[in-house]
Amino acid sequence: MIDTDVARFRAAEDPVGLALTLIFDILWHLQYGSVDAIGTVPELLALSDQIGAPQLVAHASEVPGVVLWFQDDLDGSAVMLNKAAGIYQDIRNQQCAGHCLENIAGWAQRAGRAEAAAAILGSASALREDTGIPTPRYETFLFEQIREAIRDDLGDDFHAVWDRGLELSMESALEYAQEITSAVVR
Repeated sequence: MIDTDVARFRAAEDPVGLALTLIFDILWHLQYGSVDAIGTVPELLALSDQIGAPQLVAHASEVPGVVLWFQDDLDGSAVMLNKAAGIYQDIRNQQCAGHCLENIAGWAQRAGRAEAAAAILGSASALREDTGIPTPRYETFLFEQIREAIRDDLGDDFHAVWDRGLELSMESALEYAQEITSAVVR
């Protein structure tokens, strides 16, 4: 079905519809398919740059950032996630800052920064609670994987570090997330 939609948006020369469909195609592959089968990232990035809408550019940076950490390219992932976090902070989008922080927590866990990951994930949880917007089903699978990996890494220390993250404002959490990802970006 997604392939049909991609073909239709290409034929209609609808870059926004195509970009959004490509994002959902990537999310589908992350949950149900294979990361190695994702071949549309370059097209998504080009479309988002062409369209230039900050919200789209942020998503088009964040979602490939997740793909890259699944592919163990932590440096490339850090660059993409850092960019997304900066845009969400600039446009003050709390809902999307929540999933971006969750994804940066996943990156941090894979990069060996479990304490940072737990604090960032705690801040994402608090942000979602503050906005009253629960984690959508298509994001829950990743959140649960990230949380369990961090718990495994930290053991009994998990809750204390998570609780520190609960106290962070959106701005502070995004700044912290950018700080840890920017160590790679430089």
